[in-house]
Amino acid sequence: MGEDDPREEDALSEEPTQSLAPTSGPAQPDDEIEVTFGETVGRYQVRRLLGQGGMGQVYLARDVVLGRSVALKIVGPERGGGLSTERFLHEARAIARLNHPHVVQLYDFGEYRGGLYLALEYVEGDTLRERMRAGPLAVDEVLRLARAIADGLSHAHDHGVYHCDLKPSNVMIGKDGRVRVVDFGIARTGDNAASTFSGTPD
Repeated sequence: MGEDDPREEDALSEEPTQSLAPTSGPAQPDDEIEVTFGETVGRYQVRRLLGQGGMGQVYLARDVVLGRSVALKIVGPERGGGLSTERFLHEARAIARLNHPHVVQLYDFGEYRGGLYLALEYVEGDTLRERMRAGPLAVDEVLRLARAIADGLSHAHDHGVYHCDLKPSNVMIGKDGRVRVVDFGIARTGDNAASTFSGTPD
């Protein structure tokens, strides 16, 4: 997302125009953390729900210290032998290795009410899946997107991170046209190449 401006406070009160995670998915686990709008998680004030997936929920939040918007991904207390916590920590460590214009940025990681959260770059725009559903893409646009995705993945590979779940819903296209690869929850890294985490179809 671009630099904040004075109009952002009004914009944050409107309906969301994009999501960083699928808006539909498995039912919320019984031990998932329920976050109310206006609640502060760490230094992040929750504004609205962006999406929900198998590993938790993603909210639009405001960093009250730095004055910028973030996508706040929250997972509840560990369950299933700690798999959720393990995967969440793994995702944080994977993204922390990366610094590239076409890979979503990690800002912060912390604990909250027995669970964990990631503060990620907020990308205002659409997923590639949404763009594809809207109609055929021009050849030039397809080539531009493919180059951007390949550049981001190449950077990740150079740093020992392998996404393993690349699909249209895990590619964000910002309003500025810039592409970011998102959701490294099941990525393999150089130190866990034997990981058995598997992805889900789009």
